[in-house]
Amino acid sequence: MITQLLEGLADWDEIRFVVRNQGAIAELCGKPAVRSGEEYLTIEIGAGPDHLHVQQSALARAEIADSADRNCFVRFLNAAGDTVLTCYVPRTNRAKSDFDPARHAAFEALKARYADKPAVTVLSTT
Repeated sequence: MITQLLEGLADWDEIRFVVRNQGAIAELCGKPAVRSGEEYLTIEIGAGPDHLHVQQSALARAEIADSADRNCFVRFLNAAGDTVLTCYVPRTNRAKSDFDPARHAAFEALKARYADKPAVTVLSTT
């Protein structure tokens, strides 16, 4: 289910994938494509060389959040509760001038589709 949620985010025209640890922050932005291998998901951005490998076994659960003062996002966590990857949906921040109501509505539909699935939590941050 968690892998399907991540693959579902690839349907968007632009997503921001953020990987953060104690020593670095990496961010990929653009139209994603997701390929599933035996051990890793490969997230490719556009037609260029930019990509990210995510170990499928590290994706234990997800948190879906909508906020009044930031972009909507999905956070993917491992079994210990550590964030593995966060996917932000640009232009869904209601407080910004580039807010796109259609994108926000599409995120709400994604949230509703996964709200009752195992290992998925919908966070109320508004």
